[in-house]
Formats: sequence, C-alpha cells, structure tokens
Amino acid sequence: MPPLAHSKLGASSSKRWLTCPGSVSLSQDVPNRPPTEFSEEGTAAHELVEWCLVNNRHAESYRGQTITTDAGFEFFVNDDMIAAVQTYLDEVVKLFTSKPGAVLGVETRFSLEWLHPGCFGTNDTSVTFKGDELIIMDYKHGKGIAVEVTDNPQLMYYALGALGPDNKENVKKITVVIGQPRAYHKDGPMRYWSITVEQLYAWCYDVLLPGILETEKPNAKLEAGEHCRFCPAKPTCGKIASVAFEVAKVDFAHIKPNQPIELNLPDIRRIPDDKVTQLMEFASIFKGWIGSLEEYVQGKMVGGGQIEGMKLVHGKSHRKVADMNQVEKIFTENGLSVEDTVNVPPPKAKTPNQLELALKAHGVDRKLIKDCISVSKPLKAVPETAKGEAVLPEGQAMAMFAGIVPQPQPTSGV
Repeated sequence: MPPLAHSKLGASSSKRWLTCPGSVSLSQDVPNRPPTEFSEEGTAAHELVEWCLVNNRHAESYRGQTITTDAGFEFFVNDDMIAAVQTYLDEVVKLFTSKPGAVLGVETRFSLEWLHPGCFGTNDTSVTFKGDELIIMDYKHGKGIAVEVTDNPQLMYYALGALGPDNKENVKKITVVIGQPRAYHKDGPMRYWSITVEQLYAWCYDVLLPGILETEKPNAKLEAGEHCRFCPAKPTCGKIASVAFEVAKVDFAHIKPNQPIELNLPDIRRIPDDKVTQLMEFASIFKGWIGSLEEYVQGKMVGGGQIEGMKLVHGKSHRKVADMNQVEKIFTENGLSVEDTVNVPPPKAKTPNQLELALKAHGVDRKLIKDCISVSKPLKAVPETAKGEAVLPEGQAMAMFAGIVPQPQPTSGV
C-alpha cells in the first residue's frame, strides 16, 4: 500500500486536539518526529493484519517473512507478532461470521469532507450488517499503554467515516472494538463499546465539529494533560513546562542565555500531599517533554542545523540482525535448529551477541553470521563541553564540499 497522507485533524490525534485545540496550529511548522522502532513495529503488525485479511490466511503462514516499512525498518514475522495479530484476526472472523450478510472492510479510506474540509482517514477493519449494525475495529500493537474503548473519539471518528452523512446502509447500532493483545487490561485484549446511530451523530455535531472549529481560532486554548504524550509540538510548547513548574513553584523566567542554570527546586519532603499528587500526574508528561526536547535538538542538528553550545558526537555502536533468514540457514546447516535463534519465554529473536554465543556453545565459528549483522553508530547531540569529538552530519559535510572542484595535479614535464 502506498504511503497515506495524514490529516492534521485526524482520528488518531483527535483526543489531543479536542482537549487542546491550540496544539494544531502549534504543530504546523514542527518537523515530523523521526519514526521509532516501536512505532514502526506497530506499522509492520498492521501490514501483517492487512495481508492476512485480504488473502484469507492465518498469521502463521507468514512466519519468517520480512516486513519493511516505508521508513526503512525491517521486522521479522516472529512468534510474538503472530500471536498478537492472530488474536485480532480470530475476533474479526468471529464477528464476520456471526450473522449472514456481513460486508468486510479492510484498510478502507474515508472522507469527512461533508463535515469539514481536511478531515479524512483510514479504517483498520469494519464489519457491516445492512439495516442492523456497523462494527469498527482498530488494532493496537503497543503494549505500554492500554487504550480505553469507551467514549473513544478516534473510533467514533472512524465510525462516522464509515457511516457517512446519510447512513446509506441504514444501520441502527454502532459498535467499536479495540484489539490490543500485547497490553494488559482488566477487560481483556478485545474491548467493545456500543452506541446508537443517533448518539454518534449527536456527538458529531455537538462535540466533534465544535472541537474542529476551536482549532481554527487565532488564540486557541492550550491544555496540558495525558494527551501531550504524543503531541508533535511538545518541544515548543511552554504550557507543559509552565504547568509543571507552577505546581512545583519553580520559575524558568530568570534563566539567561549562556549562563549556568541554577534552579532552586523545592525539598520534596516539604511539598504538601495535594501538590505531590499534582506533580505525579504531570511527571510522565514532563518526562515526555524533556524527551521531545532532546529529539528536537537531535533532529535539527542531524538535519544540518546548528544550535549554539551543542555538538554532534558518535554514540554507542548498535548491532542488529539484518538477514534472519540467512542466520536460520547457517544455524540449520551447522547442526542447530531455528528454535535456537529465539529466546523463550516470551518468544523473541535473539540479539547478535546471543546468536554468536549460541554458535560458540556448539563449537561453530561465530564469524559465520558476521555478514548477517549490520552495525550502526548513530549521532548524538550533546553540550560542547561534553566528551567526544564533534562530527558533521552527512548532509552538512556534503554541502561543505559541494563547491570544491579538484585541481589538476602539476606534471613533471617528463
């Protein structure tokens, strides 16, 4: 599937911009955050879901195959991904076969232009029973944060996209489902919530549309909260920091450029309990803001930009398996099995070092898999006073030498 455009008023970020409408304009000129291995693993798992539903196959049938994302990340279809995706697939099949006349939708693009320009998206999975029920299903591969299904604006947005402005399929009931097999939730990995069509349209015109219009106001409200976690504007948003420091009674205003920072942080033991509670609520958000600040500095400098007082240095080398199929072949050819390439429990591919040790334990030369392992040495942004020799990012180095033309060497005249 070709890369999809993302709406600035999209479903996946709706919880954030409905709560903090000012985040939309604040995010306008912020460079896209570089993809992470975690986010790209989710993209790969979604790709596997699509393969299975479109081709009517079990996840197991793709074991060992490589999924390469648009960002260039490679993931092997292993036990962990197979188990998670199959849990979701089983639920799709159960719903699809529960009643006759079901219509299955897979990665269906939709438009909400009938409501407001710039609103569109893609549904993971839908099951429609004409004249009866519309079921919207969303797969979540993450295992860190369990997503709630009740009153979930992302899924309600998706449901509107499938329903359209006039409910052509004449459904009476809307059911939204979150499938998140890798994260614990008291209600289990598949979570359901249902409303009537009338309730969905009421939410559309009473909550969603007014929320969209709020984002267009010149001084739209900024609101800090849990929704800040994935906001692209975190590095440039002062609201998060101001709220946290207001609670802690710390002031950033006196900090001057090129001068040592001295923060008189309060003694934690002397903070009242009600303030401690407030601080704990913002702890994860503020940590995320610091992380985004680091990402912003890193991205700007790696992209060729400069920040006074900062430099780029080589970080620690990182090794990863580049060709697991070849590794498995080498193992089996030398008396080991494919099972020797994974750790259990839970099933997870071994690291390069673990693979080498496994070979060595069986008296096999560990260098046999040398060509199957890639080594990267990422750049890291640090203060100029930190250890490490400053290096230029590739793009900046090339630009410096772009105008240099090699001069002809003098001849000896012989």
